[in-house]
Amino acid sequence: MNLSVIPTRVNDEVRAGWAELLCRQPWDWFATLTYRRDVGVGIESAVRNFKGWLHGCLQAEAVRVGLAEQREDARGGVGGAWPNAYRARKRWALPTWVIGVEHHRDGVIHMHGLVRLPAKLAAASRRGAHQRWLDRHGFNRVEPPRSRQDVAEYVSKYVVKDGEVMLSESFDAPALRVG
Repeated sequence: MNLSVIPTRVNDEVRAGWAELLCRQPWDWFATLTYRRDVGVGIESAVRNFKGWLHGCLQAEAVRVGLAEQREDARGGVGGAWPNAYRARKRWALPTWVIGVEHHRDGVIHMHGLVRLPAKLAAASRRGAHQRWLDRHGFNRVEPPRSRQDVAEYVSKYVVKDGEVMLSESFDAPALRVG
């Protein structure tokens, strides 16, 4: 056996395993998120920005469908069923996501993410999500996945590439049975 082939085979198997796991989840959005060159961030900041971006998208949708309302008091922000459930980490209010984060050759952070929206907020506007990222950070595409297999394989490449893969706390791998 040629030992130089072993790392490649192991990487292929690891990537395939991750892709198979990610294929078990029905995804609503496939997001490509890239920072402008003038926005210098590290991976930790990029993940925080991703979480904040997604939270803002869901909050806007919760207001639109009546699960949240803008506060008029000095505290500002929003109140209502969705923000309370989100803070309490209630499963019905949380999105599920996985993101692959990498540095482009020029050093700019780039992410690909899969997002499953909470059922009551599943109509969240991709256009609003696009504009929210564009205004704050840079280029992006937010679209429905054309193929669950293709997007799962695409994000899985970051497991064995010079990048990182992160899962939301609501990503419940044991509950995703093979089927």
